[in-house]
Amino acid sequence: MKTLTNVMYILELRRNLISTGTLGILSFEHSGGHGKTRFYKNSKLALSGTLSGSLYLLYGETVSGEVKSSVKPSNDETVLW
Repeated sequence: MKTLTNVMYILELRRNLISTGTLGILSFEHSGGHGKTRFYKNSKLALSGTLSGSLYLLYGETVSGEVKSSVKPSNDETVLW
């Protein structure tokens, strides 16, 4: 099982999003092509997924953990966080 820490949880968000830029900062290496993506940490496969529309769907499941804070999205779609 892989555990992500320091994540932002938004209750109303229909999908869980992972920033590939943040994974890069955390020393994950990325490879992919032909509708597949893979992320490695210390040369071991950590995440993999397939392209669906314009998003990669990663294999795995969501496990609830301790929530320290949450953000309620604004109705104004132009607001970025």
